[in-house]
Amino acid sequence: MKTKISAAVLCLCVLVAPAVGAPPLADRMPAEALVYVGWAGRSLTFDGSKLGQLISEPTVAETFAALKTGIEKKIPEKNRESFEHAWAMAAMAWQHTIAIAVLDIRPQLAPNIDAVLLIDLGQNREGFERHLDTLIQSFGDDLETIDVTVGTVT
Repeated sequence: MKTKISAAVLCLCVLVAPAVGAPPLADRMPAEALVYVGWAGRSLTFDGSKLGQLISEPTVAETFAALKTGIEKKIPEKNRESFEHAWAMAAMAWQHTIAIAVLDIRPQLAPNIDAVLLIDLGQNREGFERHLDTLIQSFGDDLETIDVTVGTVT
């Protein structure tokens, strides 16, 4: 009898475990996604991990500052402001829950990939939005934007 109960509990755990550890923002992604990648963002658990502790080291911040400076030197002057906005957005985004899904790949057409990027920015939403709006404006007429609703998010 104990074996049957143990087997039933084990089967239940196998079925429930994926739901408990569901990928970040998976419930907001389109069901037809070909590939999905999620990042849980920065948390107390992450900060306590070896990688989180390493990232908190001052030398890592100095390394990223040097990397940014090196990239800026290689970018033409006219594109530096756009780079500054993109860098600021990335600095905010990596700390939050992120999900990326590829919806369609069409090798014969350009642009050839349809994808969705969701970032749960929380309190950083307004700052991120300012940088994004400025970045989009810097492209002028070369970039067409449209609003798309994915699940409950526009």
